[in-house]
Amino acid sequence: MNEKDFSSQNIDKLFQKISILESELFQKNKIIQELNKTNERLNTIINVIDLAILIRTKNKFIYVSDNYETLFGIKPQIVLSDMLAHYNAIVKEDARILSEWNKSAIDIARDGLLFKINDKTLHFHYKSYPIKDTSGLVLQRIETYRISSEMNHAIMLLPLCSHCKKVRINEETWCEIEEFLRQKVKMEITHSLCPDCVHKFYGHIL
Repeated sequence: MNEKDFSSQNIDKLFQKISILESELFQKNKIIQELNKTNERLNTIINVIDLAILIRTKNKFIYVSDNYETLFGIKPQIVLSDMLAHYNAIVKEDARILSEWNKSAIDIARDGLLFKINDKTLHFHYKSYPIKDTSGLVLQRIETYRISSEMNHAIMLLPLCSHCKKVRINEETWCEIEEFLRQKVKMEITHSLCPDCVHKFYGHIL
C-alpha cells in the first residue's frame, strides 16, 4: 500500500467518524428539543393553575415555579438563592409547625397555612410530598401552595352549637369561639357589652 492509498483510507475513516458524530449530535439535539418542549408544556400547565410548586432539599429550594411571584409577591430567583425569603413570610406559629413537618417522612396537607404578604394575612392550602431513597431517608420534598378559598370562607360555613355557641373545628373537637378566632383567624379578642345586655343585666342599677 502506497502513501497515497493510506492517506485516502484515513480520510475515508475520518469522514465516517464525522458522519457518525453528526448523526449522534442530530439525535441529541432532537432529544433536547423534545425535552424543552416537554418542559414548556409542563410550565404552562403548572402556571395556568393557581398553584405554586417548590422542591426543597434540607437546606435550599432547587425549583420554584414561575407563578410563585403571582401568589407571594416574591421573585422565584430570590427564593432559590435565599430559602428564608419564603419562610419569613409565614406566620410565626405556622412556621414552627411547618419546620416540624419537614422533619417527618410522611405526606402532609393543611388548609389554612397563614402567610403575611403585603400587610395582608392570606390562607394557603399546603401539601408536601417526601421523596425518599431506598432506605426511607427523605432527600427532597415537593411542596405545593394555593390560595385557600375554603379557609377564606370558613367563617361563612362555621359549625356553631345552637346552645353553648362552641365551634366545631373537626369531627370530634369543639372549642370556644374566642379560641377559634385566636387560633384559626389570628384575631385577638376583647370584651365589651352590647346595649341589649347592658339593659338586661344592669338596667336595674342604671
